[in-house]
Amino acid sequence: MRLDTRHYNFIEYYSNPKLRDTVGNATKAYEKAFNNIKTAKSCASSLMAKSDFNKLVMDKIAEYGQKEGRKQDFDENMIRAEWLELIADCKENRDRTNLNSALRTMAQHKAMLTDKYQDDSKTEAKSIPDDILDLFQEFAIERTKPNIKLKTG
Repeated sequence: MRLDTRHYNFIEYYSNPKLRDTVGNATKAYEKAFNNIKTAKSCASSLMAKSDFNKLVMDKIAEYGQKEGRKQDFDENMIRAEWLELIADCKENRDRTNLNSALRTMAQHKAMLTDKYQDDSKTEAKSIPDDILDLFQEFAIERTKPNIKLKTG
């Protein structure tokens, strides 16, 4: 396979962790590198399916991982930051369904929910971080507010 500048730009957009809008998203990386929005999804997919090209991409991702001196895994702080961002977006858009799901997932992660009755009186309870506790309390208060819809037109 013969590579040109656009291919190398695609690899950079796809693998560079500092480019948050395109990293790990082949379609967006293709759109930026090739300046082609119309067929970006199918072209990016076929490009990534080529084993020799895919190897170049994986090598570049590994190179960035070594440069930063850390794993390519998610850590708890990153997940918490994403949760908080998701919750803020749901509140802003008044998306109660996804807000409820995000809060439930956070509670499950912190082992705050159980499927059956559990007597914790003999064991010391785990402390819940204040920022998460505040979110749950704010959510509970917001749920008690009346849902008023205005007529328009």
